[in-house]
Order: sequence, then C-alpha cells, then structure tokens
Amino acid sequence: MKKFLTGLVVAFIGLTLAMNSGCKGSKYDITGAWRVDYILAAQGNFEVAFSGSLTSGITIWDNQASGEYAVADQDVEFVLRIYINAGGTTRTVIYYFVGTFETKDRMSGTLRAYDPDVQGSEINGTWFAQKM
Repeated sequence: MKKFLTGLVVAFIGLTLAMNSGCKGSKYDITGAWRVDYILAAQGNFEVAFSGSLTSGITIWDNQASGEYAVADQDVEFVLRIYINAGGTTRTVIYYFVGTFETKDRMSGTLRAYDPDVQGSEINGTWFAQKM
C-alpha cells in the first residue's frame, strides 16, 4: 500500500507540473542545500538538499534520499518521506511541499503533512526556504 501511495504522489507531482506549466523548463537552479522554515502544528526548520537536474531529482534529508522534486518555470513541488519508529513500529509521515521561487535563492508555499495509514491525519501549513 505504501509503494502504491508513493507512486501516486510522484505521478501526481509530474502530472500537476506538466499541466500547470506546459512542460516548461526551469530558469531556477534548485540543486544544492536549502534551509526550510515551516509552520505546521508547530514552527521549526530543517536542512534539505536537492540532487538532480533543474527540473527533477531526489530530495535528501538526514543524509538519505527521502523523496522527489519537480520544478517547472518558477513552480516547485517536493516530497519528503520521514520514517518514525514509535513503540517498535515504523510509521511513515509524508510532507508535500508546493510553492514558487521568489528569487533564485528563496522559495515559499504551502505544506501538507500526513500519515498515509491514518485517515484524517492531514495537517496543513506554510513554508519558505533559503538557499545555503
């Protein structure tokens, strides 16, 4: 079930960007390290890296591949899958970021976080990121 949901999220990102952008390239370079500040249930920040091309690749969090990204023109979407071990059970929390580049070194947008195995677990917030 988790693999199906992951595939569905990746397909959704690609389809959304293709439909909204007319399959444009990107004039922004997302690759490299970024500091992401967010407001969700609480406020916080973390570092994430993007590795790949100007338009797609993988997200790296905590020194491991954790998701994917897609960029079209100034629009950006990326996913982080965080695995949490609680009480001997590993849970997956998916963080889905949608936004735009404001400048070549800053992006911002909305954030949705949820556990795909827990109905009604979705929470929404905002984020901005600064290239390091």
